Formats: sequence, structure tokens, C-alpha cells
Amino acid sequence: MDAESPMASAETSTLSGAYRPGDRGHHRGHLRRDPVSDMADIAARRTELLDTFGEWTPHTLGQWLDDRAARYGDRPLVITDEQTFTYAETAERATALADGLVTLGVRPGDQVGLLLANFAEFVPLKFAIAKAGAVAVPLNYLYRADELAYVLAQSECRVLITMTGFAGLDHLGMLDEIAPGWAEIRREDRRLPLLHTVIQLDTDGRERPGVLTVDELASLGERHSGATAGIETDPAAVGDILYTSGTTGAPKGVMVTHDAVLRTGFASALTRAFADGRRILFSLPCYHMFGYVEGIIAATIVGGAVIPQPTFSPEGYLSGIERHRATDILCVPTMTIALLEHPKRHDYDLSSDGYLEVTGCAKELYKSGGELVMPKEIEELPTARPEISQAYLVGLPDERWGDAGCACVVRAPGSGITAAQVIEICKTNLARFKVPKHVVFLTADELPTTPTGKVRKFRLVDYAKQRLERQA
Repeated sequence: MDAESPMASAETSTLSGAYRPGDRGHHRGHLRRDPVSDMADIAARRTELLDTFGEWTPHTLGQWLDDRAARYGDRPLVITDEQTFTYAETAERATALADGLVTLGVRPGDQVGLLLANFAEFVPLKFAIAKAGAVAVPLNYLYRADELAYVLAQSECRVLITMTGFAGLDHLGMLDEIAPGWAEIRREDRRLPLLHTVIQLDTDGRERPGVLTVDELASLGERHSGATAGIETDPAAVGDILYTSGTTGAPKGVMVTHDAVLRTGFASALTRAFADGRRILFSLPCYHMFGYVEGIIAATIVGGAVIPQPTFSPEGYLSGIERHRATDILCVPTMTIALLEHPKRHDYDLSSDGYLEVTGCAKELYKSGGELVMPKEIEELPTARPEISQAYLVGLPDERWGDAGCACVVRAPGSGITAAQVIEICKTNLARFKVPKHVVFLTADELPTTPTGKVRKFRLVDYAKQRLERQA
């Protein structure tokens, strides 16, 4: 996200710049930039976006893809190490898949589950569901059997498009457990009474004979070309049901309209001041709005491309930036830390990436002695030290101070830094009310994180309380 952007998303970091695809850097590391010219460039890019779109015209997701394909046909939309889809190819593939879905009996308003990691096929499949007039239900591919069964039943999915397996999980095996005999589609199955079709994408060599594949679905659509003709969808209709993480109970389905998704994608491109042809690399899953909207949809606003990666690794990101000339990456803080601490980060040509901004989250603020404390400001001090790998500040209830700051610190390998030294670092650089009253140490594996890698600070509060009680 551009460093000057006042609308940077909470808990978000991106690397970005004014690079345009086709440019080639002649050095490694980050660009040296002039802040004054940067500000002018950002303003100019935003003005161009506002002039281009002027008065907003609502679209369905299917209409939007066709519009983008007509405008940017030969440009790449999806780039992976294995394959590339242009805008025209994505639209053609999505239409064939949509015709196939309708031929199978999918009707407007039906829910279609999409259990797929960040493989290239996710993008045409996602738009295909919209073109068929159906509602996409992107599913968390880390679900276990009971969780998957709950969401499939609760969302009333009639069709499921799934990987065969991923990250050590056997998704077809989960279906065996949830609904034995699913391949024969027993409609009377009590757990999934509405599910009538399963379509597989072989991702681990465990393809099931006799079960329709994604390629076969596209071929079916090609044989029944035009099956979607006459389907009319209102841009104000629900296009997606996205499920929450379920941190405070069962996952909840959030219904989002076609137009809302596209408006949000435009807002993202505008606040991030996208230049023409933005290239966004990410491994954040598309069953969340982050990868889906801030990545895929936002890129289409300016004829850009996405470089999706199924899993995160620092090497994957760094080599992806170099190989595919990414101008933007999507991260959560733990991923950013891993990139910044990677010992070979300077070995890669990152001249397309620009510069970095890390922002905090308003709900993490707390008051100590009546003064408002912003954890991110304090966390940046210890994490700048080589002895400290990660640091997170949380407020603990305190009779005297209201809340007392507690620094939860992960030492760097080989570091023996003490709590007193951490506090001294803060005392030297911060006002007294900002200095944490407590320090607890933990390992990176002990950090409570979400499936997408974000640290759950409310869990850190409980951890810190328990650790301090044991120390007392």
C-alpha cells in the first residue's frame, strides 16, 4: 500500500510502486524515491481513476469480466509459474464453465461451493459461478470434516467444486466421511440433503474415477454453448456468501452483492492509487475478502494481473516478485516479518516492488493512566533490534493504570535479551505512559494465529495473564 495513502487497511501491509509491467530494474533491493514526486504521482493516478470511471455503472461479476476482456483481452489476468490466463482466455473459460454448470442443472440463486486454494483455475471458476446466475460460496480449505459439513449444509450448497486434496488434507476423503457414497449422490443423505453434484480438480494425484473434473465441466459447456443465454442477474443480487473465521462461535455466512464487491474493488484501487497494469502477488486465500477483493477484483479495475500462490513462503514471494515483476504484494504482519528477516532477501531483484507501509488496528488501542496507547508505535521499537524477531503489545487490566502494557516478545535465534533490556529500549525512546509494565517471552510457534497468519491479540492477552500469574 502506498506509504502516503491515508486509507491504508488495518492489519495490512503491501509493497507497491509506480512500476509499470515491462519495466526492468537494474539493481536489487528497494527503489530510492522522491517523496514530493511520489505524492504528485499518487494524486495523478487517483485523478485518472476518477476520470475513467466518473459515474459508477453497476455490473454483475459476469458482466464485469466480459467488459474487462473486451478492453484488455490480450493482457494477462492470472499469472502462475505453471500457466497464464489472459483476460480473453479467462472470460472464454468462465463462459464454458458456466454453460457446463447450467447444463448440470444449476439455476439462478443456487449456492455453489468452491473449495480451492490459490490455483489459477480459481479465477475462471469464480466468475463462471456468477455467469451461471448462481451464488459462490468460497470455502476455507483448512476446514476439517465437521467444519466442512457444517458450512456446506448451512449454506445449502447444491454443487461443490473441490480440490482433491491440499496441504496434507484429503478433501475427497472428507466427503467420504461426511456423506458416504457421495459420488453416487444420494440425495437422501441427512447431512448434505441438497448437494447433488461434486466436481473435482486434481491437485495431488488422487483424482476419483467417474467424478466430473473441471476440464470435463468446461467440455460439457462447450458442447452446450449458450446454455447461459437468457440468464439475467441483478447487480444488487447476492453474488457471494463469504464465511467468517468463526473465532467466537460457528462460522457465519456474509452475503455480498455483485455491485458491492465491484465497488469495494474500485475503492481499493483508488485509495491505493493503482497505476495501469498493476501486478499483485499474494498467497492470502480467496475465501476471504482480502485476497478476493483487494487482489483479484482490484487488479481488474486497471487491467492488472494477479500472481496467486497456494502457500506462503518468503522464498516464494521474493522469487515471484523477481520472476513476474510484481508491483504490489498482499501480506499480514507475520508474513511481512518473515520477508524482512529472510537472510537472502537481498539476493532477489525487487526493483518492481516500491516501498513498505505497515499499519495497525484501531481495536488494539488501550488506555494506560488515562492516556491512549497505540501498540503499533511501540512494537516498532523492539522489532527494529536484531535481538528481537517479533513483538506484540497488549493491554492487561490493571487496578492502578486501567490497562498496563505488556510486551509479548519472540527472541531472535541465539538472542538472550532480557525483560529489563526490552523495557529499557522503550524507556529511552517513549513517553512514560507508553512504556510497557510487563514483558513475557514466547516462541514463534506459541503465537496464537488465525488460519491466514494474523496474530490474535485477544488470545495473547490470555496468554500473557497466565504467564505473569505463574511468574508471580
